[in-house]
Amino acid sequence: KQLSIPASHFIGSPESARREKRRTYSLRTLYKKEVVDRSMEDAVMRSMRLAREVRQETLSRPSPMVPLLIRTYKDTNFLHALFNVTIACDMHSVFLTEEHNPPLDALRHSAACIVLGLERLHGLGIRYRGISPDLLFLDGRGYTVMMEYRFAKEGLARSSTICGASEYLPPEMVRQEGSGVEQDFWALGIFIYEVLFGNSPFSADKEIDVYSNITNYRAGSLEYPEDFSDHLVSLLNGLLHPDPAQRLGCPDLDGGVAAIKQHRYFHGLDWEQLSSGGLLNTALSTIAQQLVNKAVHTAQTAIPTVGRIFTGDDSIFDGF
Repeated sequence: KQLSIPASHFIGSPESARREKRRTYSLRTLYKKEVVDRSMEDAVMRSMRLAREVRQETLSRPSPMVPLLIRTYKDTNFLHALFNVTIACDMHSVFLTEEHNPPLDALRHSAACIVLGLERLHGLGIRYRGISPDLLFLDGRGYTVMMEYRFAKEGLARSSTICGASEYLPPEMVRQEGSGVEQDFWALGIFIYEVLFGNSPFSADKEIDVYSNITNYRAGSLEYPEDFSDHLVSLLNGLLHPDPAQRLGCPDLDGGVAAIKQHRYFHGLDWEQLSSGGLLNTALSTIAQQLVNKAVHTAQTAIPTVGRIFTGDDSIFDGF
């Protein structure tokens, strides 16, 4: 039985699906015609290929922050991917709508999950490049998880590719100077800032102005309320350093990602317990359980209906 839990604004949303023995998974469904209409064929196929690689490399030591792909299916109209996680909603729904409004400690838990997720993926030689509220998800226990690989790239060496949400791009990418893993730490800083203030620090009505705001940004020039946490200001200034070589988390700096974990903002957080899946945040867990229980109770059909059968070249999805 499949249960509808909207969780994404992308082509296909992860939906929770109940299985025998009350084991719960996430089924992501994509409409082939929409994938083709939006020229997302390569991104979809790359996403599934990387999801398989992550599964192969982490099956013996899985991470709660990086769900594993169980298997894929396809039929006449749809592509389906089954993950070993319950999805409650995307993180935009958690932090940037008036429906939930969790406390600040929920943001710290979510940010810590992202740090561990990046640490795992970077350790596998994968740059995520997809941190944003719409492309991060809340699982059934209240953990922030990373399962969207459409922007991800194999290899940690700097590359000249420009991709991602415009307001989340780092200065080096906008200037086409090449970007590396430091891009993910910049995006983490933007995510934290957006959750706190409701918008990116570089937002503008026109995309060209967003890029101008990013390239004109100088280290430490963002303004914060007088009563704002010094620890948060320090963390954001570190993550949002315009020079990737000086950015908090940069592998070339002392500590690398460990420097983020040791930052004062995360003081007292049990990283080992979080990594094992045993450190829950009350507010996030409550939100997740409410959404999952509501879906189980209503038992809505997750697979959408389509007006027309997909008649395009199905061979582009070979190997999905």
